[in-house]
Amino acid sequence: MTKGRKTTLEERIEIVSHCIANNKDYGKTAEQYGASYQQIYGWVRKYEKDGMDGLSDRRGKRKDETAMSETEKLCAQLKLKEAEILRLRMENELLKKLEALERGAKSGLSLVRLENKYLATQALNKEKSYPISTLCDIISLNRSSYYNWLHRGQTAQEVKDAALIERICQLYQESNGIFGYRRIRLNLKRRFGVHCNKKRVRRVMNATGLKSVIRRKRPHYVKSTPEITAENILNRNFNADKLNEKWLTDVTEFKYGDSGKMYLSAVLDLKDKIVVAYAIGHSSNNKLIFDTFDAAVAKYPDAKPLFHSDRGFQYTSEVFKAKLDTAGMTQSMSRVGRCIDNGPMEAFWGTLKAERYYLHRFDGYDNLKAAAEQYIAFYNGSRYQEKLGGLAPLEYRNLLLTA
Repeated sequence: MTKGRKTTLEERIEIVSHCIANNKDYGKTAEQYGASYQQIYGWVRKYEKDGMDGLSDRRGKRKDETAMSETEKLCAQLKLKEAEILRLRMENELLKKLEALERGAKSGLSLVRLENKYLATQALNKEKSYPISTLCDIISLNRSSYYNWLHRGQTAQEVKDAALIERICQLYQESNGIFGYRRIRLNLKRRFGVHCNKKRVRRVMNATGLKSVIRRKRPHYVKSTPEITAENILNRNFNADKLNEKWLTDVTEFKYGDSGKMYLSAVLDLKDKIVVAYAIGHSSNNKLIFDTFDAAVAKYPDAKPLFHSDRGFQYTSEVFKAKLDTAGMTQSMSRVGRCIDNGPMEAFWGTLKAERYYLHRFDGYDNLKAAAEQYIAFYNGSRYQEKLGGLAPLEYRNLLLTA
């Protein structure tokens, strides 16, 4: 036990201030100032009970300590208050750090129960040099447990999780953030041979803050006045038993630069969801629709599908009806104001825009057109879909054709 020593009021104020600022670590304070544990403990208790007056020694010849000037008393009080404020600041910053970690789910994959508390303590110790003992006391953390965590090695599961995170981040970056956990899982299986549950992939993405692109809501449907109409034969039956049995078509608009517009027309097969044909132009006119239809017929001249569209003016013209009759196709149209009647086609537009168009700013027609063409090639050949057995549309079509 360290023997006590005589001290002045100024020394006691400094010692108590240091002790309070360091989480009342009486042992280390005693070692640093050469006083006894019991002395420091008593001084802190007296200060907490009577304030600075409790630190004055009124015994015998030392009672003249009370004769401090007002300035000296004020300075001493400020010093003690600064120590208390420092501790409150540490408590506030630690709780904020802990809240940020929990909100960001930084330790979502960790097997350590108090991982966030350990991380918050470590961060503030490195950033602000706050004492570990004080930080641990604020959040009721055992100091020895913290040091055990600090020097622990990675478990086998954590090593596996680290490798999985690396793969997922790679796929996420390559796709410019358009992949969600389902498509990430398919790519892990197809490209890297990694088999894991969808829930685990979602948990990893949540823990690392990776979020797929959220599709924007479509504007309200604008009604049109058709010239020639057809019945809704499709009637929202979006299932097909074979290739080229049901085709959907539509045209959508893209904006570029300050006021430029580009239009994309496409034909979609309901069996494998492949883009059969498409055309791109500056105007949403009859020529754009006719070019798309002619490209689809040229690709599959023997196809006689049910051909479904909305009631846009391009699809209600007599010339387009004649093209359908010549190709031996049956025309079907959505009802007025019922965009869901052409749901899969609308869903494809939403996917294309969410995964490519909304992620970039396009200043010219040529680079926007190139981006649309690249995406359609990616969609047909490399965008794996669970509903197609984990295959891309083109792979699924080739599989059916060779079966």
